[in-house]
Amino acid sequence: MHASLRLDNFSRLPEPSKALAISAGNGSLEDLKSLHRLIPDSPVAHLRLFIPAFYANLSPDELQDVNWPDRLSRAILALKGLSALQGHLVSKASVEVWSAVWVWINFFAEYQQQHPDVTSTFRIPMYTEFLTTMLSLSRDAETSAKVDATHRMRVFFTRGWLAAIEGGAMPQPLVDDLCRVLMELSFADPTTFAEMTEGAGGTLDHLASLIIQHVYYFVPHKDHTMSDRDGFGVFCIARMFRGDVSMTDGPLSDALVAHGIVKCTITVLHALCVGPEIIITEQLIPMQFVALVTRMRNIPHSPRIKEAVDNGLLPVVVLTASLHVPDLLIPLHHLLQEILPSSLSYHSVLSSLPTALEEANDLVDTPGFRTAPHFNAWNQFVSLATERVAVMRLYNSGALATRRACDNLECPEVRNDEELRRCSACQSAFYCSHPCQIADWTAGHRKLCPSQKDFGHLSTPDRAFLRALLHHDYEAARAEILAAQLRFLRAHPPGTLFFVTFNYAAGRLRFEVGPLTGSSAEFGNRVARGGGRVELHLVVVTEGAASKRGVVLAMRSGSVIVHERLAAVAAGGEPVTPAMVQELLALEVVRTH
Repeated sequence: MHASLRLDNFSRLPEPSKALAISAGNGSLEDLKSLHRLIPDSPVAHLRLFIPAFYANLSPDELQDVNWPDRLSRAILALKGLSALQGHLVSKASVEVWSAVWVWINFFAEYQQQHPDVTSTFRIPMYTEFLTTMLSLSRDAETSAKVDATHRMRVFFTRGWLAAIEGGAMPQPLVDDLCRVLMELSFADPTTFAEMTEGAGGTLDHLASLIIQHVYYFVPHKDHTMSDRDGFGVFCIARMFRGDVSMTDGPLSDALVAHGIVKCTITVLHALCVGPEIIITEQLIPMQFVALVTRMRNIPHSPRIKEAVDNGLLPVVVLTASLHVPDLLIPLHHLLQEILPSSLSYHSVLSSLPTALEEANDLVDTPGFRTAPHFNAWNQFVSLATERVAVMRLYNSGALATRRACDNLECPEVRNDEELRRCSACQSAFYCSHPCQIADWTAGHRKLCPSQKDFGHLSTPDRAFLRALLHHDYEAARAEILAAQLRFLRAHPPGTLFFVTFNYAAGRLRFEVGPLTGSSAEFGNRVARGGGRVELHLVVVTEGAASKRGVVLAMRSGSVIVHERLAAVAAGGEPVTPAMVQELLALEVVRTH
């Protein structure tokens, strides 16, 4: 034992401090508390002599038949005292104190597993004080090297980090030390990542929850006035992810998204944009915005885009675009011209837009935004959003209600959705009766059913609205579609079967007519079974930068007259004229998707 840690140092203290220190060193909780209260007002020469009393209370020896609440309280107070007195420890003694602290916290962890009922109320203060002591001891270079070399140290560091966040207000020295260490760590190191995951609770969900709790500790709401302390508290988390794509793509990213990282990041960005400028603003805003956009490119649009819109994404877009920061040009482009427009085929997203657009419109008249490079892209997005919201309102009112035909193509029944039975596997095929379902299964649905599951990720309202949107857009663009079908038929041999693709993945609808390929043979069989009353429409939506979904919806007509006239006009050989299209448009036929 280092000389400065021995109990006989008490003999150099004057009375009554001497008697108090001896009693505290021998295990008196009340005297240990009294000794701790003396620290702020005692002379430096006395403080060095107090250290042995706190050090002695970390010993895990002779723990049989003890008063455990008293024993654990003394250990917590011992850690608190040693942390407060760290500046009075020489390096050799500091290293020895760390060894005692490490032995004690491991003992507490084992005892906690065996006696959770006894230790439950002590977990947060014990691990918080362990973290505080560990970080304060690490200010000494020799001790810091010893701490870094300690096997599984990051497990207990993370437990302390979690306890400090859960415990509430942290003193400034602890915040400073914690952020300093977090910025030195990196999730790109597999050992660090594994140990911190274990310390957070054992799963990526636990680690994700801790990360988000940490950010909210510093930025609790979007109107929070951020300080330099808050900025560094957020910045240190971003630093931990350097060199590791799991921040925005991978299992940890999935866990972060599930625990609300999208809302959390928007909260930080809003606070940064509307509050006073802090030291790290110029670095933190692009860092947070790029992470947000990258994550939104990699996650499904619904319901996460809705989550982002509900929690202030659009005002943040306007605020960040107004800054004219070069590093924001590309992510703003992706957001305004790809991610947000492609989400406008989802009822869930559209339902959040009126309020969100109103909030954002309060900010768009600022000179900074009107001169921003993305001002026109914003207006284009708002224009499309306004159009789609109008369609959604028609749908909500029932004005776009369409009846659905039985998917047994040999059956003429057309009914309301609620009167039809749905295929339980793909949720996309509807039948008026069980015999019709069996007939269609045998006729080909058994082969098509797996591909029809492509829209299974959508909620029921999103699926129903997409079908109504398709029907609405088909009717609005029917003249152009008929002209494109005529041109296709003129360019291909008679009897060539085709799809009409309705592509919503780019935001504003794009459609094209194309041939059924060999892989679409089963769809061709359905067209043949429909006898000219079936037209195949392929609906394409996106749910992330690298993922597009497509499903075929059959448009059913009450008559074969349009099909027959298309074939007849196409066989004529003359160039397609507006008059030909008008002739087809004049044919009165009931249509449903």
